[in-house]
Amino acid sequence: MPVQLGTQRSYDRPISAINAPAIDPGETRKNNEASALIYRACLLCQSDRAYCAAISIPVRPDPPPANTLSLPVMTFSIPTLNGSRVTLRAVIPADRETYLAYGGQADANWGFGGRKETARPKTPEQADRFLKGRPGRMRWAITVDGRFIGAVSFHDLEETHRRARLVIGIMRADDMNRGLGTEAVKLVLAHGFGEMNLHRVDLRVLARNKRAMRAYEKCGFVHEGTERESAFVDGKWEDDVFMSVLEHEFNS
Repeated sequence: MPVQLGTQRSYDRPISAINAPAIDPGETRKNNEASALIYRACLLCQSDRAYCAAISIPVRPDPPPANTLSLPVMTFSIPTLNGSRVTLRAVIPADRETYLAYGGQADANWGFGGRKETARPKTPEQADRFLKGRPGRMRWAITVDGRFIGAVSFHDLEETHRRARLVIGIMRADDMNRGLGTEAVKLVLAHGFGEMNLHRVDLRVLARNKRAMRAYEKCGFVHEGTERESAFVDGKWEDDVFMSVLEHEFNS
């Protein structure tokens, strides 16, 4: 159930966007299918995609109120999270070889907004970028019986508003449709609403990806709205669906 997210909001203050260049998201997004992929730059690819940071450049210069700075939201250590079948841990150097071996497969490429027939193996340079990660993002490797199968992360963390964006990617089709991604999402949500003191977690997903939406609903996400014909994929326009879950909804 791979999906990537990122949306334009003028009041956002994401860490990853502070030094991003000014890019017009409307012009970039609608050029072609490549820009559609850039629009939801996948966590497993880690390509050079300034667009994802640029779409949320903060335009409000006012600092957050002083009394909100003590909220324990911006926790960047990556604790190990254990589920019944899935263990989430920090990405380690050994994951690079697995990423090279299995990253870029057709089903994952489709879930990120690409076409199955255009899927390509990952390059060593992409593997290096994946291993390095991105500033301002909390990322866990998803493992099953010690085997690295994908990654899940929070990004656009906002201390003042106590919110974050979720993105998850599973590399191989054999590991999809088994509930592993759902368990991974539940683990990070429990950590986010618990130790990190988040109030809201949201995401965006292509409307065609019904499998991902069903999985998110199992984790408590609800449909908030639709961005109509926001991505040009497989020769046609596709809608993006916005979903979110609040702390009291997840904990109920």
